[in-house]
Amino acid sequence: MKFSMFLSKSKQQEGSIVKQMKRELSSLVKSLNALTQKVEKMIHKIEAAEETQAKPKKAAVPKKDAKKTAKNSKAAPTRKTAKKPAVQKASKKLSETNTPQHMSDKVLEIIQSAPDGVTTDEIIEQTGLSKRQVWGIVSKAKKAGKIAAAKRGSYISSQS
Repeated sequence: MKFSMFLSKSKQQEGSIVKQMKRELSSLVKSLNALTQKVEKMIHKIEAAEETQAKPKKAAVPKKDAKKTAKNSKAAPTRKTAKKPAVQKASKKLSETNTPQHMSDKVLEIIQSAPDGVTTDEIIEQTGLSKRQVWGIVSKAKKAGKIAAAKRGSYISSQS
């Protein structure tokens, strides 16, 4: 008897679970139908917008016709403004005295003329170059063996 009561209760529970699932599924179907309708409306709006864009616009009045109408009207004649010449940007060409090779030679000349060595700050003052430019020139000269570091930031000629 206890076993039969247990079976009847489990069947009742299964029935209620199935009913609940059916309710949830029908709710999902309704939501999906509503979404489908919204998407279809959006598609129709997009198609309508594309059709209006695809239609050719009214033809503009050709320039010659516009000039004729301006001549025939009694309005004051309009003046054409002269176009301003295009402003050319200054080119960044280095002058012949400031070519990279010339500046490298100048830096090496400064270092060779100072028997006790010269600092990068002194080179910057004498040449007007930036720190980056001076460091680049000094680095290449050191690798080539033309100069040597006397101490940090001070360089001497190695060709003495």
